Amino acid sequence: MSTIDALSSVCVTERCEYVIYQACCVAVRDRKTGEWLDEHHALEERVALVPTTHAAIGGALWDLEIHTFGVRLHAGPVLAVQKPDSATSALIEQLMHHGSWRLRSAA
Repeated sequence: MSTIDALSSVCVTERCEYVIYQACCVAVRDRKTGEWLDEHHALEERVALVPTTHAAIGGALWDLEIHTFGVRLHAGPVLAVQKPDSATSALIEQLMHHGSWRLRSAA
């Protein structure tokens, strides 16, 4: 397992997949279109999994919280937390080498 894989996770919500590296959101993919988003309020922000306040039987236990400009935003219930696949790990490595988490900057 690479260092990137060990320090990364993908948090899946109803609308998006948030790629997290060392508690920072480094990429967001729209689940409906499958497209990586160039702009999203979570990009380059600190994120945390927090216990949901509205748990239901069979429902999500965690919410994804985004810390931006001193404000905590909720991205929604986390449906799954996964390890990045090889393509996502390669994307993280590409973004790291370009010195920016913005996909447009890495192109």
